Amino acid sequence: DKAIEYLEEAQSISNKLGHVGDEKTSMDLLGQCCLSTGNYERAIECFAKVLEFVRLEGKAKKEMEVLNMLAQACFKGNVFDRAELNFKLSLEKAQKLGSKEVQAQVLDDLGRLCNTVKKYQSAITYLKEGKTLAHQNNLKIREMGILENLSMTYMQTSKHKKAFDCLDGALEIGRKLGDNRWQGLILKKMGDYHKSLKEYTAAIEKYERGLPKVRKFAVLPIEYSLLENLGNTYLEIGGYEKSMICFRHSRTLGKKHADPYMEAKALWNLSLTCQRSREDGEALSFAEMATQTCLGAQNNEDVKNLAAEIKEWMIKRVEDEIKDSGL
Repeated sequence: DKAIEYLEEAQSISNKLGHVGDEKTSMDLLGQCCLSTGNYERAIECFAKVLEFVRLEGKAKKEMEVLNMLAQACFKGNVFDRAELNFKLSLEKAQKLGSKEVQAQVLDDLGRLCNTVKKYQSAITYLKEGKTLAHQNNLKIREMGILENLSMTYMQTSKHKKAFDCLDGALEIGRKLGDNRWQGLILKKMGDYHKSLKEYTAAIEKYERGLPKVRKFAVLPIEYSLLENLGNTYLEIGGYEKSMICFRHSRTLGKKHADPYMEAKALWNLSLTCQRSREDGEALSFAEMATQTCLGAQNNEDVKNLAAEIKEWMIKRVEDEIKDSGL
């Protein structure tokens, strides 16, 4: 916030003094700050202004970079048509400059964008082109990312085998690079896909292979998500004891991360497991603990929605008790 405040002031002063170079620099930095803090509308304004300055200077490489940043801001701000246009302009510049790394990155982003707006065939075309370019130029990390994004497009178009082939390819690259973090993320993604297809045994196998790598090399929220998904998968096949272990671990992670939503969600998952295994007293106890955890973070929309879900269950539970008692 302080950086944005100072940069806004610097831009204003530079503009009044007619110092074009300083104004361009402050606007560029301001756009990057706004992009990283989620103020996409202001980021778009900044990068559009910087683009005007850069075009007057005739610096092709800088124009490519600014077009790329403008496209990123538009994409994140859901201004999809403008994002696509600027990505394409950036791609043209990258091709003229011979920048293979930027070309692969922009093709990846164009693929993700087309996937987001459900233009799946275009997404596949861009991602395949990006994958080929990354492979030819030994851009292994980029190639893995593109394969993961391509797998998502194939899943959304019900081409499940092709989706898993992409992830197998990404996993193999991760192995060759010795990149345990990427291997963990890909194994988690495989588990998610199997779970969505109700292939629960395969999902559990992938989650359990990925968990040690995610735990050691990825960020805590990824580990939380994997544990939650693994717990829910065990729940689907009646593995209540293992579900409880997963959700207890995820609750610990919520506490460790000082995240009330993560902790409350884990407690509610413990309650849901007890509901399924007909341990009514435990189910109520965990639900009450989840409610108490939610009370400490009512300014969070996710927490509010979770609290409402738990409240609805508790009300129905009381209503059912009254009905069963014959009162």
